[in-house]
Amino acid sequence: MAYGEWAFNVKKLFDSIGEIKPKFPVPDEMAAEDRKAESEALINRISGIDDGDITGYAARMRGRDVENILFAVLYYAPEDMVDKLLTVLEKRMSRRIITLIWAFITYAYDNPRADRLINVSAGRIRRSGTDTPQAEMVLKIFGKKAPAAVADEILHSDDTLNGFFKKYEISRESPLAAAVAGHYFVRCEKHGFILNEGWMIRVAASPVIDGGVLNNYLSALNEEEFSIAVNDAILVSYGLPVQPGDWPGVGAANQLKFKRWCFLRELREYCANNKSKYNCLIKYLPYFKNVKKISGHENQEILVVEFPDFYIVDTEREAGYSYLVNGRAFGRLFEGGEPALNVRDMQLFEGREYILDETAEDEDEEILRLNFQNVGKLYSIETIEIWLGLSPDTRASRSILAKKQGRKTENLIWGE
Repeated sequence: MAYGEWAFNVKKLFDSIGEIKPKFPVPDEMAAEDRKAESEALINRISGIDDGDITGYAARMRGRDVENILFAVLYYAPEDMVDKLLTVLEKRMSRRIITLIWAFITYAYDNPRADRLINVSAGRIRRSGTDTPQAEMVLKIFGKKAPAAVADEILHSDDTLNGFFKKYEISRESPLAAAVAGHYFVRCEKHGFILNEGWMIRVAASPVIDGGVLNNYLSALNEEEFSIAVNDAILVSYGLPVQPGDWPGVGAANQLKFKRWCFLRELREYCANNKSKYNCLIKYLPYFKNVKKISGHENQEILVVEFPDFYIVDTEREAGYSYLVNGRAFGRLFEGGEPALNVRDMQLFEGREYILDETAEDEDEEILRLNFQNVGKLYSIETIEIWLGLSPDTRASRSILAKKQGRKTENLIWGE
C-alpha cells in the first residue's frame, strides 16, 4: 500500500471514530450530558407502573433508559419517586452501570442524593462480588465523605494524585478530583507537594483560600524547597501578606516565612552575578522588613532592603558596593519613593573606616558605603551586625550608635 493511500485510510478511520463518538460517550462525558427531557419522560412512565410489575418493566428497559435513571435520581426526580427509581436501577445493575455510577459520583459527589445511589450500588457490589476499580472505590467511600475517603486512600498508597486518578477512572477535570486534591494537601508530607506540583498549583490558584493547605505547604517545606510556580500562583490569588490577618487560617509564622521567600527570590535574582554580596546579605534574611526594586538614575535598577532601623541600598552599576542608610537619610535620598540624590556623588566613609573609628560622629549615623570585595566585606559584615544589635559597638569613640550595644534584635515579625 502506498504511503498516500495509507495516510488517507488512517484519516478516514479517525473521521469515522469522530462521527460515532458522540453516540458512544465515555462515562465521564456521559455524566456531563443534558438529558432532562428524556429523564422527565422516564419518570412519568415509571410513576405509572405498579410495584408488582417493576421487575418485568426493568427487564424490558433499553440501555439508554437505564442510564437515564442516574440523571433522574440525581437531578430531576421528585423526592417521592427516588426510591422507586433506585429499585428499578438495582434490578438492572451490572458492571457497566457500576462504572457509570462511579463516573456520576465523581461529578456529583456533593449531591444530596449521591449517598443513596452509593448505598444501592454498594449492596449490589457486595452480593455480586464485582471487582472492578470503580466498584472498589464505591465500597471505599460507602458511609464516608467521598473527598476525604479518596484522599485517605492516596495518602496510604505510593501513587501520585494523577496516578491514582488514572487507576480509578477519576477525571482530572471532575469536581471530585479537585476536592480530593484539597484534602490531600492538608495532610500530606513534603514529598506529596513535590510529586504533585501541578495539582498544588491548581489548588493554590483557586479563588477561595484554604488555610489548611497553605499552612501545611508552608510548614512542610523550607524556603529553598518552595516551588516558584506554586508561590507565584499564591501571589496572584492572595497577594503578599502584610498583616497576620491577611491570610485567614494561616499562622503568622508561616505568612512571614512566605514573605521571606519572596524577599529571598528578589535578592537572589538581583545578585545573580554577585554571589559574594548575596552570601553576605542572605545571612540577615530573618531581619528583612521588605525588599523591593526601584528605577534609579538613567533607569538603573536599585535594590532596597529594609531593616528595622536602617536600609541597605544597592545600585546595579556598583557590583562591589552597597550603601547602609539610616531612616532620616533614606527619606532624603528617596523623596516620594523616587531617587532624589545620587550617592555616587557623595563623599562617604566605608565600613572599614567606621569599624576602625575613623568617622566623625555626625556622619557615621547617616550613610556608609559597604565594600563587599576582599577583606572589605569583613568590615561590612561587622558594621551591619552593629547596626542590627547583633554585635556590641566596641569602637573607642562610642558614637551615638554605641547605644545599640548589648541590645538583642529578635527575628523580625511583622515589623515589631
